[in-house]
Amino acid sequence: MNDKKNLTSSWEEGILKTIIFILIFLSRNSFPTNNNFSITVIGILIYTVCWLLIYSIKKK
Repeated sequence: MNDKKNLTSSWEEGILKTIIFILIFLSRNSFPTNNNFSITVIGILIYTVCWLLIYSIKKK
């Protein structure tokens, strides 16, 4: 499990950077036709961030 902790933290960092990039991308390219898709993606991203926060809190 100790080896996986380092892997997990770098994985979480990568996920968070990807989420930030996607949110910036969506905010720059928000078209009226993509509203439902954007809302769905943002909802999934928020859920993922919350899950990662809960997971990291439980890990400590």
